[in-house]
Amino acid sequence: MAFGNELDFYRQQTEITDPGDLAGWYADIPDDVAELIRLIQNVAMHRDGALWRFGVMLSDQRYAEGETREVREILALLGGFAERPPEDRFGATCRDFCVLLVSMLRHRGVPARVRGGFGNYNWIFGAPRLFDDHWVVEYWTAEHGWRLADAQVGGSAMHDYRIDFDPVDVPRDRFVVAGQAWLDCCAGTRDPETFIVSGLRRRGLPVIGPTVVRDLAALNGIECFPWDEWGIMKVPYERLSADELALLENAAKISAIGGPLEDVRRLRSAHPALRAE
Repeated sequence: MAFGNELDFYRQQTEITDPGDLAGWYADIPDDVAELIRLIQNVAMHRDGALWRFGVMLSDQRYAEGETREVREILALLGGFAERPPEDRFGATCRDFCVLLVSMLRHRGVPARVRGGFGNYNWIFGAPRLFDDHWVVEYWTAEHGWRLADAQVGGSAMHDYRIDFDPVDVPRDRFVVAGQAWLDCCAGTRDPETFIVSGLRRRGLPVIGPTVVRDLAALNGIECFPWDEWGIMKVPYERLSADELALLENAAKISAIGGPLEDVRRLRSAHPALRAE
């Protein structure tokens, strides 16, 4: 597939990011990525940050807003982009911030995609700077190529998360895509024990591997939940065969460089264990 066509692919809405009949709400959204992040921050907050950031105790129903899969459903719950007090904001996960920003960028004709990996700045409880499971947006600019943006910690959230970099250009040593984390840990250049899923109190290659598969899906336009599992992800790490480990390594190599899309599709097509059937 030609590179130009690949960028066109990432300009297209997917079933997940398509705003549907609410696309009219995007008519007046800004073009600037930082301004888009501020817009999202005005209507959404991370559900696990509601209490410590704003003193808001979410009900079970409000907390479950973070299980809303499609952007059109999120938009329906938002009811618009008017700024609102924290207690009235959408109870999001990092993935929700991502699909909203990707949806807006694609609407503006900007190639954008969700990336799964690990950040060492997104701790919401002030814990040591390990690399915690996290999702960000990768968007294309003619001047710089692919850049990372983090809508969860940008805008008004920067102070609370103590962000010391530009959230529309996240350094690649602060957020490591899943495939790069897998390759580095297998090569011995990073310690697997520093990669964690804090909410599940799990760490190491057993948590990196499934994120590699989810990141590969996102590169193919399937923006799943960070907790979705299928195929090879359901096999405990210690029971993975040599062939399965080799498959994860191949997936990691593609994830690490973000494609090309043709390789993403070829690998997923050849191996049902990487696809949600």
